[in-house]
Amino acid sequence: MHHDWGREPSVRAWGVAARLGPCDPERVNEVDEPAPRRPEEPVPSAVSIAGLVLVASASMPWTPDGLSFFDLLRGEFARGVLEGFLMLVGFGSPFLFGIAIALAPRLLSPPVARQIVRVPIAFMHSQLVLVMIVLTMAGAGVATLPMLGFALVSGVLLAIHTARTHAEGGGPRVGWYARWGGMVVAAIGAWMELQRVGDLSFGWGLHVALAAGVAIVALLARTPLGDAAPEQALGQRPSTLF
Repeated sequence: MHHDWGREPSVRAWGVAARLGPCDPERVNEVDEPAPRRPEEPVPSAVSIAGLVLVASASMPWTPDGLSFFDLLRGEFARGVLEGFLMLVGFGSPFLFGIAIALAPRLLSPPVARQIVRVPIAFMHSQLVLVMIVLTMAGAGVATLPMLGFALVSGVLLAIHTARTHAEGGGPRVGWYARWGGMVVAAIGAWMELQRVGDLSFGWGLHVALAAGVAIVALLARTPLGDAAPEQALGQRPSTLF
């Protein structure tokens, strides 16, 4: 093969070299190093207030007879500790979520608050899927099948987002969990309001809970929360399912 060593570099070669510029080790290191994560932003006080309103709705009338959730919970605990506990973590999960977003971001560090807030959200999804499956099989309720679809799809999306953000950093941000939980509360409340079409009415505690869920979503709607939180310094990384 013949090489023309004395031939001048082509114009194209000079153009490529000019675009690339000189090799700068510092620039190479800057490209290789990942950008630092945005710090965890505090949850607005208004969101915590909405969480307290959601908790307060548990003491308001929920049944046509004027019974509150606390009255129903007291009756279940009177039957047995297990019955009361299942009622609390099942139908009471929205109120546990309200307690979590009202107190955890204020009293605990962001890594711990994330682990606290995600627990009642997992309870809400589990209870929603279970109840919708039972109602769908019984042919009861209005728009039960679409609500079952919402429960399944939203649960899958929650798992995917949580796994992705744990792979990229410290998992979903506290504000993202709060907004997601508010969305689930609002969806459940709206579906329960829809049952009026089937002549099934609820107390005005439902209206307050629905308003609280919508308020949480609205207060965090413009906040960028989709990226992963900074890595937490808690040793072992928690499960990425929820």
